[in-house]
Amino acid sequence: MSHIETGELIPIVAAVTDPGQTRRHNEDYVGYQAPTDPGIRQAWGSLLVICDGVGGSAAGEVASERAVHRILGDYYGLPIDMSPMDRLGQAVQSANSEIHRENVHQPDVRPMGTTVVAAALLDQILIIAHVGDSL
Repeated sequence: MSHIETGELIPIVAAVTDPGQTRRHNEDYVGYQAPTDPGIRQAWGSLLVICDGVGGSAAGEVASERAVHRILGDYYGLPIDMSPMDRLGQAVQSANSEIHRENVHQPDVRPMGTTVVAAALLDQILIIAHVGDSL
């Protein structure tokens, strides 16, 4: 039985990023996860995250990559009784804490930073987390 026959919506995702007109290198990082387990997908949905390393900060591309991986990992790894909205908020806070800890451990280096836009798609519901100046 196909997904079309069951009426289940499986998101199709494409992503393109651009360094813009100011920077020479791209500090964006994109990640996406659609669980193959239908129960997990129904409970917590599919998650798309894009982070843009803060221009002018050291290692913005490192911060954006770390944040995407942390958010994706934590979102699906948190306790099962958490709501999708709470999961997303906690995952973003966890990524922020990780980057902040890294900055504290390297006080002689310009702090790294990133913006975050994350979206959890659950059937007909979209939950968005947005931190920073990315639109």
